[in-house]
Amino acid sequence: MIDYLQLFILFIVGVIGYSYNSIAGGYSFLSVPALLLVGLNPLNTIATNLSSQMFPDIMTILNYWRHKKLEIKPVLNLVVFFMVGALVGAQIVLSLEAFILKALITALLTLGVIMLLLKNRINLAFLRENKPLEAFFLFAVGVYKSIFGASAKTLTMMVLTMGRGMKMVESSAAASVLMGVAVWTGSAYYIISGAVSWPHFVALTLGGILGAFLGTQLAVKKGDAFVEKVLILVALVGAAKVLFF
Repeated sequence: MIDYLQLFILFIVGVIGYSYNSIAGGYSFLSVPALLLVGLNPLNTIATNLSSQMFPDIMTILNYWRHKKLEIKPVLNLVVFFMVGALVGAQIVLSLEAFILKALITALLTLGVIMLLLKNRINLAFLRENKPLEAFFLFAVGVYKSIFGASAKTLTMMVLTMGRGMKMVESSAAASVLMGVAVWTGSAYYIISGAVSWPHFVALTLGGILGAFLGTQLAVKKGDAFVEKVLILVALVGAAKVLFF
């Protein structure tokens, strides 16, 4: 039986998560714990979380394009790394046992929190002179995006700003395109495999579309520090839920 209160809560999670995600990433810090807390198993959580980003990502990209901030040409050669990475990530998820997926989600939630806390200290400028290493790093981000993905956009933006000299807004727009490639590729694999929970997908997707349209209004009103504290708290609660319950 469908729990409409749970679906409404997921809708709100989508709105808030994508208001933040459309700028610098972080949606999965809210969506993954929320899906776990409403009772989805790890496989359905990962698949539904990624798939729910398909249409909100399009909204984000269209918003950047409408404001003439989207430059696709500089990152076209990077698309293949995210596409292949997402396919590998989805295959890894579908091949793992449930208890391993639980441990993996817990580890990635914790890793995501650490990256969020240290994001101002991470320097990826060394990738500028080493294109093979840059390619492998972005492939790894594609794999990570298809499995969990929190902070994947942040890492991609760092590569584009530090390694390719893009401005912050343009890097956010370009990273949205690359994230979209990974999301649609991995989601197609999950959908074909029957791993997506459709009621939860619809709730998160509708909320995410609205959140992408609203952009950063919540973050601007409450402040970055407040939003990050909420994200960290929810991520830790989700990790604890997977680990102990």
